[in-house]
Amino acid sequence: MRVTMLGHGTLLCETEDVRILMDPWILGPANFRSWWHLPDVPADVRELPPLDYVYISHLHGDHFHEPTLEKLSRDVTVLVPKLYHDRLVTKLGRLGYRKILELSHAREVALTAATRVTCMQMGNDSVLALADSSAAMLNANDALQGGHADVKLPLLQLLRARYAFDIAFQSFGTAGAFPKCYQIEDMSPKRMDPWSKERAMLRNCERGRHHRGAPHGAVRGRVRPAGRPADVDERGQDHPGGRAGGPARLPPHDRRLRAESG
Repeated sequence: MRVTMLGHGTLLCETEDVRILMDPWILGPANFRSWWHLPDVPADVRELPPLDYVYISHLHGDHFHEPTLEKLSRDVTVLVPKLYHDRLVTKLGRLGYRKILELSHAREVALTAATRVTCMQMGNDSVLALADSSAAMLNANDALQGGHADVKLPLLQLLRARYAFDIAFQSFGTAGAFPKCYQIEDMSPKRMDPWSKERAMLRNCERGRHHRGAPHGAVRGRVRPAGRPADVDERGQDHPGGRAGGPARLPPHDRRLRAESG
């Protein structure tokens, strides 16, 4: 199995016998032109290898990105969680997709002889576990943000019992610029519990053979109050003005500034 992080929450997973593109946002802005990749995604939709499947975790514009979906082949089968509504299926149909497979909650599906998946619905979001004979991965995208640990941890523990995850992908924080600042009056363990939920969840879902976790799908750039981007390069080094890598929320007129800053 090979997994390539293309940018934000977009993953290209290649198993022994299938190729799956997950939450594709590759070109242009998202969310009403308020979110932009920084730096730009080093990929071209037209140059992607042939795809067998596309997985859409939920309807947010940085995961269900219509401009990218409009460029993909309609020959692929789109995997979506089977939710209490049909908005995902309806919107895909409007884009011309006819091969749509709704994944029932917690039910394992064999996509091919070697590749199997399990989708867990978490509110309006979902997580996807995927495995072949060589490895297993978990794509949790935004699904572990919010909600009580007593609800989500048992679902992750069920997946952990079914798969020995080699790697887990999870966004490390809610949507917003880095750093986040909070004024916390009560620092007692009971009151601080909500701030440690995501770390606890990730520890539970990534306890596989190699204990690897990969943050993705969250902000790692910084935007100054005046609207200018922080000092950023592609090496992931920290700078006085911000932290490199990942997408930052920049207005459209900052395209030139992003190019100049790397």
